[in-house]
Amino acid sequence: MANSQSFNSYLAEGVGCTTFSFGLNLGIYIRAIPHTHLFPGVDPSVKPAEYHCHFRKHLLKSIDQPTLPRRDVWYIDPDGRNLADVVSDARSVLVADGLPWFARLDSLHDVFDMLIEDVPSELAIGPGIGSPNWKYFTGHIARQLGKREMADGLIAEAEAAYKEIHSKYLSPRRAP
Repeated sequence: MANSQSFNSYLAEGVGCTTFSFGLNLGIYIRAIPHTHLFPGVDPSVKPAEYHCHFRKHLLKSIDQPTLPRRDVWYIDPDGRNLADVVSDARSVLVADGLPWFARLDSLHDVFDMLIEDVPSELAIGPGIGSPNWKYFTGHIARQLGKREMADGLIAEAEAAYKEIHSKYLSPRRAP
């Protein structure tokens, strides 16, 4: 999935851009990974938003825009005179960076291999290999690929860690 991030007047003022400016965000939601602990009360598997995705990437402009040096926002002048250049750059970046990113993650086998070798920065799971989210994601992908023994162990470890975190940090405090 890809989305174009727009800015209302409040956000545009905070970012230093116009309401015509935009960002480009990509996401891949993997249906093999249950969403239960990630988005309690919400089922993003039907139509996930970019922020629900397990893998996320924010594209960066390649043109120099001194008015807004921030690379993740394409700045459009209030009068729109740079619109053609901005749209051309966004298209080029989407083709050069976005499409290969999607291709790199187009099979569960590729995603699994990537997770086992290293945790890519685009993976929205937290600190990295060995973390509860990494175990949960990798375990469910392994299960989908038929690697049951590995999957069951990783998922059990992740769920135990989630239970501990929940009881330690999210349970109501009791008076001594």
